[in-house]
Amino acid sequence: MRYLLLLVLSLLPLAAYAHDGVHAKNAYALETAADATVGAVFMDITALQATENDALLKAVTPIADVAEIHTVTTDDMGVAKMRALDKLPIPMKETTSLKQGGDHIMLKGLHAPLVAGTIFPLTLTFERGEIITVDVPVKAMNDPTIGVPAADAHHGH
Repeated sequence: MRYLLLLVLSLLPLAAYAHDGVHAKNAYALETAADATVGAVFMDITALQATENDALLKAVTPIADVAEIHTVTTDDMGVAKMRALDKLPIPMKETTSLKQGGDHIMLKGLHAPLVAGTIFPLTLTFERGEIITVDVPVKAMNDPTIGVPAADAHHGH
């Protein structure tokens, strides 16, 4: 029994090392009107240590009925169209940005308006099995830190 315990304990560092993970940072949502039923979440998802490509499969939050992965494309006539994705590729060793006018997480069926200064949880599920929860701050539409990386947010002048 003692040897089994030592074996299991010796393998734990290998399991931690083999888990390269994805990280979400710079997450935010924009405040909504009082009667809004939809909102959006933006962030950067990095897989800088990954040895394989990954994909975002699902998002869930307690503040909305549905959280869908969306993309925006522009047709030949210059008309932008938004559509849901089954998954969003997260290439290894890169950062994928979810941003206004592009890929984002659409919140449908908001239970209450998104109010600047509040924070809500968003749980992300990835194809390679990782599940992470991100705290999403809600920002005012005119917030000067929108699009500024968190480490540089205090330089938003």
